[in-house]
Amino acid sequence: MLPRLRRAASAALPAIRARLTMWATATVNPHAYRADAVSGGVLLSAGLTTGSELKDWILIVAGNLFAAVLAVRAVGHFLKKEWGEMVTMCVVAVFVAAFVWAPDTVKTVLMGVWGKVSGSA
Repeated sequence: MLPRLRRAASAALPAIRARLTMWATATVNPHAYRADAVSGGVLLSAGLTTGSELKDWILIVAGNLFAAVLAVRAVGHFLKKEWGEMVTMCVVAVFVAAFVWAPDTVKTVLMGVWGKVSGSA
């Protein structure tokens, strides 16, 4: 039984290689792998990223988690009638939200303020 399977497998091998070659060299998907005829290796046709998408995703997730924690603490202060601490937390939340959801704007504002303070602007 085993020699018959070997013959069948060896007969189907060229067809499998042809399908794999067609799949590897397909240009339909810009992120598909394609074979490199010179070095025999595989090249990825998508370029490398700078990581800005990852940074944005981390900032959004961290900001949303921080906002949820602040909301829970603010409700706790409200229920205990600790008004001063609740107002302080809301002010801090506004500044943190600005840093998380608009970092470029905050950077521009802080650079402008520093320019005014140092006299370089």
